[in-house]
Amino acid sequence: MAHPVPAVHPVSGCGAKGPACFVVDTGGARLMLDLGYGPQPGLWPDVDAVGHIDALLLSHGHADHAGGLKLRPKIGNPPVWATATVARGLPPDIKAHPLPLQGVTDVLGVPVRTGRSGHAPGGIWLQLGVGDGLLYMGDNCSESALYAWDAPPPAATVIVDAS
Repeated sequence: MAHPVPAVHPVSGCGAKGPACFVVDTGGARLMLDLGYGPQPGLWPDVDAVGHIDALLLSHGHADHAGGLKLRPKIGNPPVWATATVARGLPPDIKAHPLPLQGVTDVLGVPVRTGRSGHAPGGIWLQLGVGDGLLYMGDNCSESALYAWDAPPPAATVIVDAS
């Protein structure tokens, strides 16, 4: 299935350091990449105008990327996708769909390739098979002595948390 060029809507995480949260409209599904909180106390992404989200994909379990899960009801309580390590740290009422540390999976008809981000336990980058590829790197460290890192594939659109 061919996917059109995605529309990317930054909700939070551009400019000043804030909680990571991006919406990707693939033409067939609305995916949210991360739903963070902080890092400053009381700093939440403004999801009031986001509308219905079909799936939430988490890059890793740090609060500024996954700490805003209590906002899910405002976006339609989408299913959550995360690696097994990240899923173990989620609230018990959230049963995450699996994302591999390395590999390809299907999220609502969208192929998603993943690789280890070198940043946190269970942390990954995500390449969505839309347009000419959309790569989301929600924190990345190619030089970590502690966590493995996989070189991401080329993509026409790249979102990098460069804080």
